[in-house]
Amino acid sequence: MLDHINLVVPNLEEAEKFYVGVLGFTISGDFMTPNNVRYLFVTKDGVTYEMVENKDLKVAKVGHIAIRSTDIESDYKELEAKGAKMQGPIGQADFIFNGVRFFFIEAPNGESVEYIQLL
Repeated sequence: MLDHINLVVPNLEEAEKFYVGVLGFTISGDFMTPNNVRYLFVTKDGVTYEMVENKDLKVAKVGHIAIRSTDIESDYKELEAKGAKMQGPIGQADFIFNGVRFFFIEAPNGESVEYIQLL
């Protein structure tokens, strides 16, 4: 199941005004990392965007797509055994949605795919 689409934007405040104020998305999460990076989650009709700001960009870009996992350890081992190009070990972020575990793989065309499990 698709969990979310990561969108890297040059101006997070403008993106929030557009997605919430114009398109009618609702804020489903607003988190600050320990190193002061803000993550904004907006949702509408079952679609969730995870937005993060990169002021060096001129236009937004899709950072990654995320697939919901119910067993992150098993998914990691299975994908690794199938030869997936792992982008690191399983990580954990306690500041997002009461905690998540996640890992990234690199798809054949260079795009990132995240597997994420809510704790």
